[in-house]
Amino acid sequence: MNKTAKKWCIAFLIVMLLVLGGIAAANVYMDPYGYFTFQSGNYDDIDFYFKENDVYQRTLKANHVENYHDQYDAYIIGGSKTSSYRVEKLSELDGYRYYNYYNLSGNCYEYELAVRYLLKTAQPKKIILSISNSDLRYYQRDTSYLTNRIPAELGGTSKLAEYWYFLFRDVVTSYDTWKSRQVKEQSSIRTTPASGERNLDRAYAKAVTDWDGNVQKSVTNELFSQMAKLFGWQASLPGTEQNLEAIRQIKAECDAAGVELLVILSPSFLAEMSEYEGTDYERFQMELAKITDYWDFEDYSDMTLNPYNYYNQGHFYYELGDAVVDRINGKDLGIENFGVYVTRDTVMEHLSDRRERYNALKAEYESKGSITLKTKKSPSCLVKDLSLYSAVNTSGTDDEADDFGSEG
Repeated sequence: MNKTAKKWCIAFLIVMLLVLGGIAAANVYMDPYGYFTFQSGNYDDIDFYFKENDVYQRTLKANHVENYHDQYDAYIIGGSKTSSYRVEKLSELDGYRYYNYYNLSGNCYEYELAVRYLLKTAQPKKIILSISNSDLRYYQRDTSYLTNRIPAELGGTSKLAEYWYFLFRDVVTSYDTWKSRQVKEQSSIRTTPASGERNLDRAYAKAVTDWDGNVQKSVTNELFSQMAKLFGWQASLPGTEQNLEAIRQIKAECDAAGVELLVILSPSFLAEMSEYEGTDYERFQMELAKITDYWDFEDYSDMTLNPYNYYNQGHFYYELGDAVVDRINGKDLGIENFGVYVTRDTVMEHLSDRRERYNALKAEYESKGSITLKTKKSPSCLVKDLSLYSAVNTSGTDDEADDFGSEG
């Protein structure tokens, strides 16, 4: 190779290094997905608009545990529905200091990884596994989506490769994401508190502004078609065996480590039940009881039938999460069938009773063409005092996915 060719090759390499260095520097500076900011695990480092669907939330959760696990005794794991469990309320169960380790698009594959990570990193005294209906429609979510990507800490993959992935993301897309973040007003910042739970101020503020309208728009808007589905077919859950095996492994590893495991089937609004109700789900509950005792809050009750306990179809207000804790603690809430403790010996009777309640609702639907829902005046409406949220700024997008994320 002659001197001229060598010079061109060297110049080309220098230019490429400068370009790559510029892309890496731009991505670190803009940090559009929060990856580099989140390495600290410190919520106080987040000084930008936290839109859950656009940031790598999972790495924040993992790094917070790594850096701050000495502040916690116990953890609750689950999908976005789990975000409504308040850690101070959870402490009433046992006096432990809790961290809410929820993530968007929860799935049993990742719960197994998360439990293993917690056992290794945090040495917890107790883990609560909160399973939502949407968790059971899949075994593992599509990790090609950024919000579903498994952090290296959990997946056992290369941390260097993960850094590389975020250093050299498409800089144009990064800039667009970063730029959109700059125009958000300070009042719209939605960072979750260091407890890990979701900040629901804006959800409550929307109820203050127009509670009935928000229920109609975000909770019952597809009720008619979903009732036809709920009572007209049997939902298929093809990942059932894999989900059960993941829970079986979670139970075994917790037992081996001497860590208490509490399993909860978290409450859902009636309309959402159309996505999983059927023989597959009954079989899941039956087999789950062989692995561990659990609390079933996804039963048919007045809580299921009251849309005013939910700020959108898939997520409930804090008060319903508080009621779950109260029920587990033995408090009489006056709501029949809300929270049934299920064991290997009682599961068949429970499923039979549950199916009887389902059939009663089905008969009502077939007779009237609708289901009578509970109202905000019903004792089953747990949200009472909205005055605390009357001054919360609701400016910005009204897109529920932007405000509160989604399970899928």
